[in-house]
Amino acid sequence: MTSISIHGGQIPIQPSRFVQQLKLNGAPVLRISCCLPRLVSDSRGARRINRYYRQLSDAWRSRWTGVLYTRACAAQKAALAEGASFSPWEATLDYTLTLQTPKVLSLTWQVEEKRSGVQRAQQHGDTWSLLDGSPLPLRGFLPGGRRWKHRLLEEISNQMAARTASGEPFRPDSAAMLRRYFQPEQFFLTPEGVTVWFAPDTLAAPSAGAPRFSFSAAVTKK
Repeated sequence: MTSISIHGGQIPIQPSRFVQQLKLNGAPVLRISCCLPRLVSDSRGARRINRYYRQLSDAWRSRWTGVLYTRACAAQKAALAEGASFSPWEATLDYTLTLQTPKVLSLTWQVEEKRSGVQRAQQHGDTWSLLDGSPLPLRGFLPGGRRWKHRLLEEISNQMAARTASGEPFRPDSAAMLRRYFQPEQFFLTPEGVTVWFAPDTLAAPSAGAPRFSFSAAVTKK
C-alpha cells in the first residue's frame, strides 16, 4: 500500500490486511495477501465505503482459496508427476491512495496472480464521495457537458500523437481504437487533476504496460 499525505480534518485511513499460505500435504502451493483501505470513521460515507472493501476482500479470498487453490494443487501434482520442481503460486491485492480531500477519496487497486512463471495483473480505480459513500463518475471532473467524452478522447489522441513523436511505442491504429478501448471507470484523481488509463495490449504492446493520460482539473475543490 502506498499513499499521498493527508492534512488536518480528513478521515484517517488504515490498511486492512490478510495474509495466508495454503498447503497440500504439508507443502506450500499458494500464498495469498490482500491489503485494502479502512476508513476510521463512523460517518455514513465511511461505513458504505468500508462495507464495499470488506465485500471485495471476501470475494477475492473466496476465489483464491477456492478455484485458484484447486488449480495450484493440480499444477503441483502435475509437476511432481513429471519430476519437475514446483514454485508456490502467489496472489496479491494492494492499493494506492492517489487523492484524499475532506469530500473526495480516490485510489487504485491492483490484483496480481503468479502461476508457474505466468503473471497476470488487473488494475481498478475507485473514486468516492466521502459525504455519502457514493462512487463519483469521471464526467463529473471534466468539462464539456454532454460532449465530455468526445473532448476527452480528442485530447487523448493529441497526447498520443505528441508522445508517439517522442518515441513512445503506440500502435499505428491506436487513435482509431480509442473509443473501442475507452472505459470510463478506468480513472483516478490526483492533486494535479484526472488520470485515465487503458488496459495493456490495447493502445500499445503488452510490454508497454497500461498507457496513462493526465488532465488538469479542479478536483481538490470537490
